[in-house]
Amino acid sequence: MSSALDKNWLRFTRDANGLILDCGCGIGLWKASLESRGKVVGVDIDKNYLKQALYENMILCSATHLPFDDGTFNFVWAAALIEHVKDDCIDEIQRVGKHVVITTPNNRSPLDIVNRVLRRPSWFSSPSHVRAYSGSDLRKYGRVYGCSCGLPKRSFWQKFIPQRFWLLFPRLSHSFLLEILPKVAAYQ
Repeated sequence: MSSALDKNWLRFTRDANGLILDCGCGIGLWKASLESRGKVVGVDIDKNYLKQALYENMILCSATHLPFDDGTFNFVWAAALIEHVKDDCIDEIQRVGKHVVITTPNNRSPLDIVNRVLRRPSWFSSPSHVRAYSGSDLRKYGRVYGCSCGLPKRSFWQKFIPQRFWLLFPRLSHSFLLEILPKVAAYQ
């Protein structure tokens, strides 16, 4: 598993089933995990990434204008996407999926603050990161969890701080995982 992938993130792909959208699929890092759970459609704005992803079904499009009907997908996975999109695309991602999981860096990560104070490159110094989200920005959409993804020498930190810690204390984590559950119809 790549250091960019996190066991906490994989835990949330367990709920994927049926028709699945890998939104901003990039080179297909999540292909094996998602395809083992259902039929996957990969979308990305970069055709070179789509060529590498090799999903059976791929569409070249932007996450801000997804060419699908409301609720088309049982599960939508958008890992490390929303910080690269200038316009907020969470509502659009949520529109096409019943159960949505989105990951993004924590713009108030204690580690990132230390890096800025020490004048080290921060997570957000990447020129491809055009938006930043805090936990409170994301809470209006659904449940926010944390993860250790992005920590330097993660194996060192995991000896002292278990994965469960990041889930329980997202504000202290380096990255967020936003879970938007299906809306339950009100009984009348």
